[in-house]
Amino acid sequence: MTRSYALFLLASCLVACQTAAPGSASSLLRPQVQTFNDTSFAMNSCEITPERTAICRLTVTNRFRDKRLEVDRRITIQDDTGTDHPVTAGGFGVAAARPQWNQVAIADGTYELTVVATNLSSQASAIRAVVFTRLLVRSTQGQALGYRDNVIFSRPTMIASGPRSPDRATSAGRPAAASSPGWRVVGYWNYDAADGQHLASQGLVLRPTSGAGLGEQWTAQLELKNHAALSPRTRSLWPVKIHPGQRKVCADYPGYPTYSAFIDMPGTSDDGVYLVAPCSGD
Repeated sequence: MTRSYALFLLASCLVACQTAAPGSASSLLRPQVQTFNDTSFAMNSCEITPERTAICRLTVTNRFRDKRLEVDRRITIQDDTGTDHPVTAGGFGVAAARPQWNQVAIADGTYELTVVATNLSSQASAIRAVVFTRLLVRSTQGQALGYRDNVIFSRPTMIASGPRSPDRATSAGRPAAASSPGWRVVGYWNYDAADGQHLASQGLVLRPTSGAGLGEQWTAQLELKNHAALSPRTRSLWPVKIHPGQRKVCADYPGYPTYSAFIDMPGTSDDGVYLVAPCSGD
């Protein structure tokens, strides 16, 4: 074997070994994860609720030094019929008043990112792709560190929203909250946007506390787990309806936002992520 031929074989081996090295083709092997500038955006799952709402959840992890994360709000969810739906709600955490698409991320911190689109066709049974126009990472001083454009998470894992029952929806595709079996009136604090920033990290808990308001009575109320530690302000309880089987909270108030939140229910079987949204009216 000549020296030049041996060098050629060595170089070929080095190229092949680098190509096959773990992590060198992570974007191809793990299409549900986009990583850059020590920050990863991982698609967890999507679901289509009986109300024809698509909810997709991601986990964002900052692996090195504090940063600012920015998500361009021009996001689309494509269903398996090929129809694109603009994302109209969601953001980091669970915003109680409006979507929050910016997040200060501490080093080694993990954050939930949710995107929500409504009015899916009854023919749609799965999500084909979630498309982000831009994901941007900045320093805490505002300097752009890196970005990715046209990020596509294809074929996300689908999860079920719960069993469908005859009482689940009206002819308009919304649950008949007032009269359907399984619905229960509970009290819920009128949290503002500042309070809502605690939803992702704390979640809600259903406490066995009686009350009344707006002509309704209840024997339990929903509140943030850290409700007692919130900044002082005047808060009141409003009646809402909850259905553990559907993982749904109906807050039928004009302009009320749609978001998801983990609720710690009595026992363990009904714990989970619930969709909080208006259920009737426009």
